Amino acid sequence: MNTEKEIEEEILERLAELEHEQFIKLSQIVAPELTNKERLERWKILWKPYKELTEEQKETPRFYAQKVIKYLKEIAFREEEKDKPLPKKLRT
Repeated sequence: MNTEKEIEEEILERLAELEHEQFIKLSQIVAPELTNKERLERWKILWKPYKELTEEQKETPRFYAQKVIKYLKEIAFREEEKDKPLPKKLRT
């Protein structure tokens, strides 16, 4: 049975992998029009599966995955608040 921390780590890694896939697709679309050849070479190094990236290279997709998790938690918290009954003194 997975602990809550293990589940959170798995969610983070899966979202980071998705973020990386999106980066690859978008950067490959933009690449032909890119005038900065140094940037293009840096991007090409990253055009490989997430699992093959170094830990340092995984930092950026993890950063964006953490933002997604943060937004999801904010939305979930708001939804939880909507479902709570009003305190007695505020009920009409």
